[in-house]
Order: sequence, then C-alpha cells, then structure tokens
Amino acid sequence: MRSALYAPIAKENGKTITGLLRGDYMPYMEMSEIPLGHIFTRGIIGGSEYAVANVDDPRNVLTVRDAREAPRTVIPRAEWQFAHTVDDNLVPSDRYIRLNGGFQPGRTYEYV
Repeated sequence: MRSALYAPIAKENGKTITGLLRGDYMPYMEMSEIPLGHIFTRGIIGGSEYAVANVDDPRNVLTVRDAREAPRTVIPRAEWQFAHTVDDNLVPSDRYIRLNGGFQPGRTYEYV
C-alpha cells in the first residue's frame, strides 16, 4: 500500500516562507529532465514538485557526483534550464530541470 503526505504550505505572519531548497536525485534510467521534489520511483509519480521562486537567481546550482562520497562537480548554468517537455515542446517551467545531454543513471545530481 502506498501512502502520501500533503502538508500545508508553511507560512509566517500570513506570508509563504521561501528560501533555498536542496534536493538530490539518482536516476535509474537516462532522463532528459527531472521534477523538483517529486516522488518518482520506477515510473510511479506522486507527491508535488517544489516551484522555484526565481529561475534567474544566481544561487540556483546543479551539481553531479559519481559516488556518494565523491566530490561534487558544478554543471555550468548554460548546460541546464528550468524547463519541461509538454506535447513534444520544451516550455519554461519552475518545477522541472532539463539537462542538455540528459541525467545519467547511477550518478547523483544535487540541485539548490
């Protein structure tokens, strides 16, 4: 049986709390794009993505490493974008990252 948690949006003084979010992802197959914060396991999608507050924020970083304890390598910003494929068209998205050349299985990608 699968369960899911749909937590309320965190607020302070009535305003949504925003800030940097760190996540990592190790794809099990080659993928051109990944959802931010999605629960995605063996083709089953559930949960909800985290929207990027500002896609142009210079603090947005994508790194890759080949093993859990391996050093991270920053992927240049020109090699990835916040975008998603819809009906075979690439469209800007604040909820997906697309990597030129694709995300490779077995490698760990970290986004901030």
